[in-house]
Amino acid sequence: MKKLAEVLSCQSDGTAQISLYKHQKCSGCGLCNRTVHPGSVIVAENPVNAGEGDMVSVELHKQFSMKPIIFKYILPLIMFFGGLGLGMLLFADDQGGWKAVLLAFVLLVVSLIAAFVFQKLYRPKYTAKIIKRA
Repeated sequence: MKKLAEVLSCQSDGTAQISLYKHQKCSGCGLCNRTVHPGSVIVAENPVNAGEGDMVSVELHKQFSMKPIIFKYILPLIMFFGGLGLGMLLFADDQGGWKAVLLAFVLLVVSLIAAFVFQKLYRPKYTAKIIKRA
C-alpha cells in the first residue's frame, strides 16, 4: 500500500519519523486501518535521504502474524472438538450424546466471542519505507 506523508524528523540511523496523509479520494469514512490511518506518526526507512518537511511517497507492508489465524480458525476448531471429546468423557451415560454436543457448541461460542474481542483489540504491525520524494 502506498501513501503520501510528510517527514517530521530524520534520525542518524537512516530512518525518518513521518506523518501520513489522507488519499485524495478519502471521504473520512473510518474504514482504513486503525494502525496506519491518516495522521499516524510512524518510523520509516529513508533510503532517498528525504529531509525534514519534505513530502514523500511511502510504501507500507503488513507484517505476517499467526495470531489472527489462530484466533479466527484454529481455536474454534480446537474448542469444538475438544468440547465434544470432553463431553463424551464427562457424560458417558446413554443420554450423554446431546450433552456432549451442547458442551461443544457452548465452547465454540466462547471461542467465537474471544475471536471477536481479539479482532477489535489486535493492531497489525507495519514496516514503512520512503520510496520517493513527492
